[in-house]
Amino acid sequence: MIKKIVAANFLSWKVLEFDINSGITLIDGWNYDDETSEGSGKSAILNALSWGLYGKLPKDTKIDDVISHGQKTCLVALEFEDFTIVRSRNPNKLTVNGKQEKDTKKTQQLINRIVGLSFETFCQSIYFPQNYAKKFLTSTQEEKSKILSEIQELELFDDARKEMLKKDKELSENLYTLKLELSKNETKIIEADSKIKLNIKELEKIDLEKESQLELLNLQINNYNENVNELKKEKESLFIQKYEVQTNLECFNEKDILEHIEKFKTEINVLRVEEQLLNDVKRLNQKKEIEKQQLNLQRDKIIEEIKQIGKQLKDPTHRCHVCNSELGELDVDSIKKNLILKDQEFEENRLKIAKIKEQPEIDLEVIKSQILTVKSQLDEYSSHLNTINSHKQHIKYIDQESLKIEDKIKKLKETNVKNLMKKEEKLTNFKDFEKEQIQKEIDSLKETIKKLTKNLHNLNTSIKDIEAELHKIGLLKNGFKEIKSVIFNNVLNQLQTKTNQYLSPLFEVPINVIFKNEKMKITTEIYINNQKFSLGLLSGGQFRRVNLAVDLALSDIVTQRSSTQFNLLIIDEYFKDLSEESMYKCLNLLESLNKSILIIEHNSIFKSAINNIKKIELRNGISTLKES
Repeated sequence: MIKKIVAANFLSWKVLEFDINSGITLIDGWNYDDETSEGSGKSAILNALSWGLYGKLPKDTKIDDVISHGQKTCLVALEFEDFTIVRSRNPNKLTVNGKQEKDTKKTQQLINRIVGLSFETFCQSIYFPQNYAKKFLTSTQEEKSKILSEIQELELFDDARKEMLKKDKELSENLYTLKLELSKNETKIIEADSKIKLNIKELEKIDLEKESQLELLNLQINNYNENVNELKKEKESLFIQKYEVQTNLECFNEKDILEHIEKFKTEINVLRVEEQLLNDVKRLNQKKEIEKQQLNLQRDKIIEEIKQIGKQLKDPTHRCHVCNSELGELDVDSIKKNLILKDQEFEENRLKIAKIKEQPEIDLEVIKSQILTVKSQLDEYSSHLNTINSHKQHIKYIDQESLKIEDKIKKLKETNVKNLMKKEEKLTNFKDFEKEQIQKEIDSLKETIKKLTKNLHNLNTSIKDIEAELHKIGLLKNGFKEIKSVIFNNVLNQLQTKTNQYLSPLFEVPINVIFKNEKMKITTEIYINNQKFSLGLLSGGQFRRVNLAVDLALSDIVTQRSSTQFNLLIIDEYFKDLSEESMYKCLNLLESLNKSILIIEHNSIFKSAINNIKKIELRNGISTLKES
């Protein structure tokens, strides 16, 4: 139970110490600054209680609006029988019995648990502020359901159900994941089995390939042997040819042939020289003949010229025989000299001709015949020599071919034998590494299948466990929903019963309120004198009294909980529109309650009817508490 409210620099209060007593306490006040009863700081006391508990007010305000004007900080302390709550602004602190959690939100959650009320429940069942927009009676059907659930903390069932839904979702996701993994594992097993089959086929393929390679190798070996045998046969054939050529070669005396060839070559050379000389002589004779002809012509010309000169000498006219001009004495002498010269030239010419006639006649045909004879003999022996050389070349060719064959055989042995041996060795271990790897993969796949099969068993077990747990969660979800529905209906019936109990002394005529739950939506029906009325048709006074009965019923339901630290009602300007008779009925009802009640009301009836009055004065913007 709360005992005292202490505040500093809170709204209009510089210092506030307000004790809460049992019974009804009227808070009255006067604003000397405005000469009115309004704005004196009465509601600020109640707001201090709300702010100290929850850090907020039942009206829209900014966070620093609670600090007194001109101040930078404020503080509210609430003293209960077993604990004290202190909240301050600038610095921002919230403590319970002097202790503060690291997170203010956790401290607030601790306060909510200690006092047993949330802010919304506090405003619905303890503190009835003026003009509060979320009153139960005027709320929508959905909001009524929410308010009633919050008052009875039925949201715990919703939270539990949400937790079950969350768990259900998690388990469903896990189940989906497990089934997906199960499907993947089954697929992996199928794939692994397929791979094993493929690997087995690959091994069979390798064995077939090995057989094929062995057959090919045998063919290559046979081809090699055939090639070697062919080369050996070819070599034997060459050996026979060489023998035959050597036999033919023995029929010739190469030395004798060479000597005869040299002899014939010498004779031919001599004859060639003679032939050349004869040809030279022949050419000389031809030249001499030409020269002889020329000399004969010169002789004839000289004779003719001598004749002419003789004529000239005999001619008494002394005229030139050419131009017929007259010759002088000198010209005659010249002619005579010329005649003498011509006679000399004639004699020289005669001697040359005579000398040419003395040259002997040469017979070239004999020389040519001799050359042909010797050449024929030379050709014969040269043919023999060519035959010998041909045989020698043939023998040389045979030797070379034999060497080539031996080289081919050697190379065949060096290359083919080594290659064939390597191939044979390779085929002996044909793809052993690959087969070993494939076999390892097969063994690995079998081990994988074994593990996957075991994993499948574990997954199936886990799936069954999760499905069983999901079944339980499904039952719990429905159970929480049903339990909440039962409790909700019981609380609604309790609210209806208590409301009608409180309505009875407030009305002179029979009045009855009925609350109905239709799929967690609360409808309200009001009957006066067995006539149904909607809330909108009630008068202001009737509505106030019905609202009071509902609020008191809600307060009873809340304070009956063992966890609630409040046996208190706070009523702020609640009784407007009431007649004097109705006000007394309301006061009589409140006095019958075993609770501490704080009332703020401007009506004089309350001032005259209530003994415990706290007077508030506001001067210069500061509220103070005056003892009555």
